[in-house]
Amino acid sequence: MFFNFKIKPEHKQKIYYLFFKIEDQVYKTIGQKPTKTQMQKLIVQINNKLNLGLPVMWYKYGQITPVSYNPGTDYSKQVQIEIKDISDEEIYNTISENIIEQSKIMSSKEFRLKQYYSSDSEIYQLYQLKDKMLEQAYNGNFDFLEENTRNLMGLIPRFKDEDGIINSFYDFIIYFTKMYNKNKDYKLKNLGIETYNAFWDYIAIHNCIIDMKKYYVENNLNLEELSTNTILEVNEIKERFDDAMDRFYEQFNLMDFIDNEDTKKLLQKVITSNN
Repeated sequence: MFFNFKIKPEHKQKIYYLFFKIEDQVYKTIGQKPTKTQMQKLIVQINNKLNLGLPVMWYKYGQITPVSYNPGTDYSKQVQIEIKDISDEEIYNTISENIIEQSKIMSSKEFRLKQYYSSDSEIYQLYQLKDKMLEQAYNGNFDFLEENTRNLMGLIPRFKDEDGIINSFYDFIIYFTKMYNKNKDYKLKNLGIETYNAFWDYIAIHNCIIDMKKYYVENNLNLEELSTNTILEVNEIKERFDDAMDRFYEQFNLMDFIDNEDTKKLLQKVITSNN
């Protein structure tokens, strides 16, 4: 279970049932088990199409269920109930519509996006831009991140920026890009990537919690348990983000001090006097 979220036993059993059925059909179709991402996206689609009422939450790569899928688990032994209100044919048809032809013609990244989202939807544009920004960060093109951070923010659903993390990251990327373009240091680049990933994780977990709060309320579950199970995760991600930011600003302030004209004159005077 993601973050130890507690869900209704009947919902957990239905998800196990779909793990079993989807895994079986995907293996028969393409000769291998689905990836964890593929499994989650297929369950979300089946849930939405057939109105199964299963819990779904928005997370790092899109919508998923709060139950993690492990390809090494034999789900035929986990299933204790069957979903009697839908047929195997309905499940298999939904799977086939989404994986057979597309899996043959698309790269894995295109497959992940286009398989699950309409190319003109905001959620597709969000993940496309998020992936592009990470790709450009690995290439050292932080100008791209600076130019597109505001665009990314405009596409993120429902996020309430109570900690001001968006402005913090936007200010960071401006100063970071300035410093990185001067130095092109690989350690500095890794710090930029680390900060971006922590920033995205922070946004993702908050949207995940918003979805699960709705599920808990609708199913009369204890909201205190939801808070207890997620507060440590939220704090850990926030600490990662703050730590990366602090390490950067320590370097930036030092570099800014060294580049100052008065500092350069003072250093030159010290060097000359020692000689």
